[in-house]
Amino acid sequence: MPYNVLDPSTAAAAPTTTAGAPLTSVGETLLSIRTELNLQLGNRDDLTAARENAWINWAYRSVTGMLTIKELFGSVALSLVADQPFYALPVQVAWIKRLGVSDATTYPVDEGRELEMIDEAQYRTLPVLTDEPTSYFRHRRMVVIWPTPLNARTAPLDFRVRPDDMTADTHSPLLPIEFHIPILLKARQRAWSALLNFKDAAVAQNDFVSEIRPLINTDSEETAGQFATIAPIRSRRRLFRSQ
Repeated sequence: MPYNVLDPSTAAAAPTTTAGAPLTSVGETLLSIRTELNLQLGNRDDLTAARENAWINWAYRSVTGMLTIKELFGSVALSLVADQPFYALPVQVAWIKRLGVSDATTYPVDEGRELEMIDEAQYRTLPVLTDEPTSYFRHRRMVVIWPTPLNARTAPLDFRVRPDDMTADTHSPLLPIEFHIPILLKARQRAWSALLNFKDAAVAQNDFVSEIRPLINTDSEETAGQFATIAPIRSRRRLFRSQ
C-alpha cells in the first residue's frame, strides 16, 4: 500500500496551457459587453469598469459551467519523470476527461496507452510499485500516477476547460457568439444582485433563462449524426485502443 502523503507541494510543476485564454475580437468583447451592461443599468456614474468587469467574468464562468460543448475542452501534455508520482495541474483543468501515455518504443503497436482512472481508496490498496504507469486519480490540483513512473514519459491529458478571465477590452469569450448575449444578461442579473436590487435581478434572471434555453446543444446534434459501431473486446489491451 502506498503510504505516501498526498502533498501537492511536492508535485512536479504544472505545464502551461492557453486552452482557457480568451479569444480576441470574436463577436462581443469585454468592452462591448461592459458598454451595453452599463447602459442597461441606467448609465450609472457610481460604477467602475473594474467592478463591471468582475460581474461580466462571474457571468462568463457561470454560463460556461452550464455547458458541455467542444469549445470548452482542451488538451495538454504532462511530462512524467522517473520516481515522481505527483503532477500539478494547470488551474484551467476543471476535470479530467482522459489521461494516457505516449511512447512508441514501449508500445510499438499502439504507440501508447490510456490510463485507467481509479480513486484514492483503491490507490491505498495497491502495492508500492515503480513500473510503467497504468492508473491515475486526481487529488485536489494534482494527478497521482500509479505505478510510480520508472522512466520519463509524455502523458497527453484531455480536460474540461476552466476559462481564464477576460481582462483586456478586446477579449472575447471562448464560447460561440450565440452565447455572448446570455453572458451579458447573466452579468446584468449579477449586477442588480450586487446593487441589492433584487426585483430587477429576478427579471434579469428570467431574461437570461429565456435567452439561453432555446440555444442548440451543438455536441448533441453532432452525436446524433454519428454512425454507431459495435466491436467486441477480446483482450484487455483493446480496452485502451481507439476504434
